[in-house]
Amino acid sequence: MVRPELAPGGTGTARHDDNEEKSVPPAGWGYVMMAVGVFFLTCESTRSEFVLYQLCVANSRLLWGNNVHRFFQCLAAGFIILGGLRVAGH
Repeated sequence: MVRPELAPGGTGTARHDDNEEKSVPPAGWGYVMMAVGVFFLTCESTRSEFVLYQLCVANSRLLWGNNVHRFFQCLAAGFIILGGLRVAGH
């Protein structure tokens, strides 16, 4: 899309190009964040052996030590809350 002030013979008013491809809608990222939060909360609650979760735990254990599972519970809750706020439009 060309900015109106740079377009030859432009009127200075903004125009919308309907041919632009849309990416994930803003609320869509909220749903993604909530899904990640639920994933971490589920894996944390069951102490899952899922490879991705175990890699995250192993890396976080260096910093958090024995509190790594509490950290992931708080992280999951934060993702769920922030994702819900994003979906709600805040």
